[in-house]
Amino acid sequence: VTTNGSSTLHLKAGTYIVNSVTMNGNSRIQVDSGPVIFKVAGVNQTTPITITGQGLVNPTFKPTDMQFIYGGTGQVKLSGGDFTSAVFYAPQASGSITGGADLYGSMVVKQLLGMGGAAIHYDVSLQQDAMTAGNYMLSAFTWKSY
Repeated sequence: VTTNGSSTLHLKAGTYIVNSVTMNGNSRIQVDSGPVIFKVAGVNQTTPITITGQGLVNPTFKPTDMQFIYGGTGQVKLSGGDFTSAVFYAPQASGSITGGADLYGSMVVKQLLGMGGAAIHYDVSLQQDAMTAGNYMLSAFTWKSY
Protein backbone atom coordinates (compact mmCIF):
# COMPACT_ATOMS: atom_id res chain seq x y z
CA VAL A 1 0.00 0.00 0.00
CA THR A 2 1.48 3.34 -1.03
CA THR A 3 -0.29 6.67 -0.53
CA ASN A 4 0.85 10.03 -1.89
CA GLY A 5 -0.11 13.68 -2.22
CA SER A 6 -2.69 14.47 0.46
CA SER A 7 -4.80 11.40 -0.36
CA THR A 8 -6.84 9.61 2.34
CA LEU A 9 -7.35 5.85 2.45
CA HIS A 10 -10.48 5.00 4.49
CA LEU A 11 -10.55 1.51 6.02
CA LYS A 12 -13.23 -0.50 7.78
CA ALA A 13 -12.63 -3.25 10.35
CA GLY A 14 -10.69 -6.16 8.95
CA THR A 15 -7.32 -7.79 8.45
CA TYR A 16 -5.31 -6.45 5.52
CA ILE A 17 -2.38 -8.57 4.30
CA VAL A 18 0.09 -6.35 2.44
CA ASN A 19 3.73 -6.45 1.40
CA SER A 20 4.48 -2.95 2.70
CA VAL A 21 2.89 0.29 3.91
CA THR A 22 4.45 3.53 2.66
CA MET A 23 2.93 6.95 3.21
CA ASN A 24 4.25 10.11 1.56
CA GLY A 25 3.23 13.72 0.95
CA ASN A 26 0.72 14.32 3.77
CA SER A 27 -1.34 11.29 2.81
CA ARG A 28 -3.41 9.48 5.46
CA ILE A 29 -4.84 6.14 6.49
CA GLN A 30 -8.08 6.66 8.40
CA VAL A 31 -9.86 4.05 10.50
CA ASP A 32 -13.61 4.36 9.88
CA SER A 33 -14.36 1.34 12.08
CA GLY A 34 -11.92 -0.87 13.95
CA PRO A 35 -10.01 -2.93 14.45
CA VAL A 36 -7.93 -2.48 11.32
CA ILE A 37 -5.03 -4.94 11.34
CA PHE A 38 -2.19 -4.75 8.83
CA LYS A 39 -0.17 -7.94 8.48
CA VAL A 40 2.95 -6.81 6.64
CA ALA A 41 5.04 -9.37 4.75
CA GLY A 42 7.95 -7.09 3.80
CA VAL A 43 9.23 -9.28 0.95
CA ASN A 44 12.26 -7.58 -0.69
CA GLN A 45 11.67 -4.43 1.38
CA THR A 46 14.30 -2.81 3.62
CA THR A 47 11.66 -0.52 5.18
CA PRO A 48 8.30 -2.28 4.98
CA ILE A 49 6.49 0.26 7.21
CA THR A 50 6.96 4.01 6.68
CA ILE A 51 4.47 6.45 8.22
CA THR A 52 5.15 10.19 7.77
CA GLY A 53 3.46 13.55 8.18
CA GLN A 54 0.45 12.82 10.41
CA GLY A 55 -0.33 9.78 8.31
CA LEU A 56 -2.53 7.75 10.67
CA VAL A 57 -5.98 8.83 11.79
CA ASN A 58 -7.61 6.76 14.54
CA PRO A 59 -10.50 8.87 15.86
CA THR A 60 -11.28 6.49 18.74
CA PHE A 61 -7.73 6.74 20.13
CA LYS A 62 -8.09 3.07 21.04
CA PRO A 63 -4.69 1.58 20.05
CA THR A 64 -6.09 -1.86 19.21
CA ASP A 65 -8.25 -0.26 16.49
CA MET A 66 -5.11 0.19 14.35
CA GLN A 67 -2.48 -2.55 14.45
CA PHE A 68 0.63 -3.24 12.38
CA ILE A 69 2.14 -6.73 12.64
CA TYR A 70 5.46 -7.48 10.94
CA GLY A 71 7.68 -10.52 11.51
CA GLY A 72 10.72 -9.57 9.42
CA THR A 73 14.00 -7.81 10.14
CA GLY A 74 13.47 -4.61 8.11
CA GLN A 75 12.79 -1.12 9.48
CA VAL A 76 9.65 0.47 10.90
CA LYS A 77 9.70 4.29 10.59
CA LEU A 78 7.36 6.88 12.10
CA SER A 79 8.19 10.53 11.50
CA GLY A 80 7.02 14.03 10.77
CA GLY A 81 4.69 15.11 13.55
CA ASP A 82 2.51 12.01 13.52
CA PHE A 83 0.00 12.07 16.39
CA THR A 84 -1.97 8.85 16.59
CA SER A 85 -2.98 5.81 18.57
CA ALA A 86 -1.81 2.42 17.29
CA VAL A 87 0.00 -0.82 18.05
CA PHE A 88 3.19 -1.76 16.18
CA TYR A 89 4.39 -5.33 16.75
CA ALA A 90 7.63 -6.06 14.91
CA PRO A 91 9.89 -7.85 17.40
CA GLN A 92 12.72 -8.61 14.94
CA ALA A 93 12.73 -5.20 13.20
CA SER A 94 14.56 -2.00 13.98
CA GLY A 95 12.30 0.96 14.61
CA SER A 96 12.60 4.73 14.60
CA ILE A 97 10.29 7.49 15.72
CA THR A 98 11.46 10.99 14.80
CA GLY A 99 10.42 14.54 14.01
CA GLY A 100 8.05 15.24 16.89
CA ALA A 101 5.94 12.14 16.32
CA ASP A 102 3.73 11.09 19.26
CA LEU A 103 2.47 7.52 19.42
CA TYR A 104 -0.23 6.58 21.92
CA GLY A 105 -0.22 2.79 22.21
CA SER A 106 2.84 0.59 21.91
CA MET A 107 5.76 -0.24 19.67
CA VAL A 108 7.53 -3.58 20.08
CA VAL A 109 10.75 -3.69 18.05
CA LYS A 110 14.20 -5.20 18.46
CA GLN A 111 15.96 -1.83 18.54
CA LEU A 112 14.40 1.66 18.74
CA LEU A 113 15.82 5.04 17.77
CA GLY A 114 13.98 8.13 19.02
CA MET A 115 14.95 11.64 17.92
CA GLY A 116 13.59 15.15 17.46
CA GLY A 117 11.13 15.30 20.34
CA ALA A 118 9.41 12.02 19.47
CA ALA A 119 7.56 10.13 22.22
CA ILE A 120 5.73 6.87 22.81
CA HIS A 121 2.94 7.06 25.38
CA TYR A 122 2.10 3.51 26.46
CA ASP A 123 -1.64 2.90 26.82
CA VAL A 124 -2.16 0.77 29.94
CA SER A 125 -5.44 -0.58 28.54
CA LEU A 126 -3.26 -2.73 26.26
CA GLN A 127 -2.44 -4.92 29.27
CA GLN A 128 -6.02 -6.17 29.13
CA ASP A 129 -6.99 -5.73 25.46
CA ALA A 130 -3.95 -6.66 23.39
CA MET A 131 -2.68 -10.06 22.39
CA THR A 132 0.20 -11.72 24.17
CA ALA A 133 2.88 -12.97 21.82
CA GLY A 134 3.86 -16.43 23.01
CA ASN A 135 3.35 -18.13 26.31
CA TYR A 136 3.17 -16.28 29.60
CA MET A 137 6.50 -16.19 31.46
CA LEU A 138 7.33 -16.05 35.14
CA SER A 139 8.90 -12.66 35.77
CA ALA A 140 9.40 -12.76 39.56
CA PHE A 141 9.56 -15.35 42.30
CA THR A 142 10.20 -15.35 46.03
CA TRP A 143 10.19 -17.93 48.83
CA LYS A 144 9.11 -15.20 51.26
CA SER A 145 5.69 -15.79 52.84
CA TYR A 146 3.43 -13.00 54.06
